[in-house]
Amino acid sequence: MEKLAWAVTLAASVFYASYQVRVSLEESEQNPISTSIETAPVQGLPFPAVSIRAGKARNNYRYVQDDKNFLLYRHFFCSGK
Repeated sequence: MEKLAWAVTLAASVFYASYQVRVSLEESEQNPISTSIETAPVQGLPFPAVSIRAGKARNNYRYVQDDKNFLLYRHFFCSGK
């Protein structure tokens, strides 16, 4: 009986996933998203229309934040075990 319940659950899940994919495809055909990309020289754009960031800012104290988050997680979720 348990195998039958799992088989029915699996079949229903596959059917529902297929249905959702079909609905999504139909919706994307009815309402397509169009994008366009244009290139322009940076000198021709008014200031400050473009922001260029060279790289990710470094956080020297990231390890402290990670340790604090880990300790808070252990305190709230693992203290009862």
